[in-house]
Amino acid sequence: MSKKSTVHPVPGDVQKYNETIMDIIRHVDSESPVEDDLVEYLLESGLLGDEDDTRRQLTFLREADVLQQEVNQYQVGSKGYELLDSHDEEAEIFQILDDTYIGFEALLRQIEYRGVTELDNLNEELRSELDVDWEDSQQTKRRLDFLRGLGYVETTEGENYEITSAGTSLIRRRGGIRQFEPPPSPQSLMVELREQSPVDYHFYWSQSPERLGEFTEYIRIPIEESALRPHSIGPKDIIFRYVDGKVVGYARLEEPGITITEDGTELFRAKIYHREFDREVPLSDLLAELTAIAVEDGESLDGIEKYPFNQSGLQDCILGDIPPRAALHILEQGNEYQTYADLDLEREIPTEGLLDANKINLYYPDEQLDRIYQEVKEAIVSGEHIIFVGPPGTGKSKLAKHIAESVCGPDGYAMVTATANWSTFDTVGGYQPDRESHLEFIPGTFLSRFQNKDGMPANEWLIIDEINRANIDKAFGSFFSALAGDTVATSFKSDNGEEITIIGDGDTSRQVKPTNYFVPESWRVLATMNTHDKMTLYDLSYAFMRRFAFVNIAAPDESEISPALLNDYVSVWSKIGLASNTQCDIQSESDDESNNGEGPPQDETDVLTLTESQIDAISSFWKTFQPHRSIGPAIVHNVATAVARQSSEETDLTSPLKMYVLPQLGDLPEATQVDAINALLEHDGLPLDRDHLREFSAEYFGIDEEKLSK
Repeated sequence: MSKKSTVHPVPGDVQKYNETIMDIIRHVDSESPVEDDLVEYLLESGLLGDEDDTRRQLTFLREADVLQQEVNQYQVGSKGYELLDSHDEEAEIFQILDDTYIGFEALLRQIEYRGVTELDNLNEELRSELDVDWEDSQQTKRRLDFLRGLGYVETTEGENYEITSAGTSLIRRRGGIRQFEPPPSPQSLMVELREQSPVDYHFYWSQSPERLGEFTEYIRIPIEESALRPHSIGPKDIIFRYVDGKVVGYARLEEPGITITEDGTELFRAKIYHREFDREVPLSDLLAELTAIAVEDGESLDGIEKYPFNQSGLQDCILGDIPPRAALHILEQGNEYQTYADLDLEREIPTEGLLDANKINLYYPDEQLDRIYQEVKEAIVSGEHIIFVGPPGTGKSKLAKHIAESVCGPDGYAMVTATANWSTFDTVGGYQPDRESHLEFIPGTFLSRFQNKDGMPANEWLIIDEINRANIDKAFGSFFSALAGDTVATSFKSDNGEEITIIGDGDTSRQVKPTNYFVPESWRVLATMNTHDKMTLYDLSYAFMRRFAFVNIAAPDESEISPALLNDYVSVWSKIGLASNTQCDIQSESDDESNNGEGPPQDETDVLTLTESQIDAISSFWKTFQPHRSIGPAIVHNVATAVARQSSEETDLTSPLKMYVLPQLGDLPEATQVDAINALLEHDGLPLDRDHLREFSAEYFGIDEEKLSK
């Protein structure tokens, strides 16, 4: 059931509302009356006023499931029984009211936050929060009457309201007191204001005659001298601090304010979170723009209760209301980051340490590692992006991650996998509906690397795994020109009509703003591509390829594969626990289970032991398979791990080859598939269930089994 907006007046005596409700429930529980009898009982008792009030209240109690009506007879509903069993009737009734009508908890929290508050102020705030168009304060007043009847609110002199201790206790039980948080950074505030998106807080101008000792800890505003009520300042509102002719920063309340009296003057005093500007802004730097706003935006200032400026300059204003345009100007003057030159966006590219053999979690022969290192260093230092090319399992993705982390740290890069469905919507960005179904530009995978969540410029490297899966020219779109060092105005616009621009020319004199995506000179793309798919390169334009350096990560060829080479790989895997966080030990046929004095025995579940015969079998399969389809050591490591976990004493390569090796033949012509499978089947030294492997291969690849060796 959706909540209702219209609340009817409290029936009967406000102060006895909960007693009235409980009396009705007990009477229905005892008598199960028909409606006319129940109405007559209530009229005679004088609990609910006239007949219209009585029937309206019964309707509410039915809708709230406090009462039920079957045919014409009344029974107690589930909520009614909860009330009868409750030790806190007021809290239960409050819950029923808040479940049925909008605004009860919101109103109580407002009073809790604001302290003693006038009806008109509460009504304005509640209407704004609930987004309702009530013509007057009647609906707010009726809710307040209900809260008074439950003992959560009480009246003071005039039409002022304040929360009671019972009301405060209820708020705490229902999720705590309204949260007060430090103000956002100037950059975050400017991002919101430049986009002209609605904000759920107000800006205020607070003038202090002098910077007192507790200036950065408390705000003190004379109540009688202020055109605005200081108690209207909310927990999210921003207060600019003006003192001694300068705006020195801004603040948010840290806790609700209180009224104190000093030397006969009533003051609003509140503890604050104070944030200093990067530079104190003299009033002279602000006057031209802020007075122009008073002249140019006169009509738009109708909703501003007290703007501190007029065409003559600053008025005598203790507390004023600041429109967003003026707030943005103040923030821009007090914020040192106005151009990209003011920001430290560039990353230091190390000439040493890009590849650390002790941390890379991969094994390459020394000569190959040196070659990879030199090529990567040359490409990175020369400003090139990199595509790592090689067979599956050669560690291309791990290399890319290691290099990105060496330069950017663990949180300074992002990794994505390309797909055939990629378009500029995924990479550059596009329009998406917001909560109010208005279209707004949302940056894609690429542009998100150049702004953080606060909208501030960033330099987050990008790793694109299996880049050949995407239609590159289609997916890169306008970003392609940015890679070439050009600045591109995209076809997209922000909410305020500004073009979304990718700044690829390195011009740091440009203004920092949310519609600009600045590409730092030290930003890099690291991508991977399988050699199996290298022919896809012919589909890429020359212009694209010349923006990347191609670094080949080769797998050992047939002539290099031997038990000795595999022992080298296994030794490294044992040290680094590659994959599964396990250890791989090489154990000769004569080694016993006591680890032969090489250290304390380890848990069987943590140690994978490879015998010499297993090493021979694995290296033999690799050497046999490699001429038909080159595979890297990571795939061989999967095979070795599976073999080492086998419970039987005899090695069987059948399942590991099915799981990790044969699928690598999937995109090859049938003749090549048959040659590779037959090479394995015909190798007498391989421990295989040949009938099973033959049947699997025929079914998996759709090959006539007669073509496979027996």
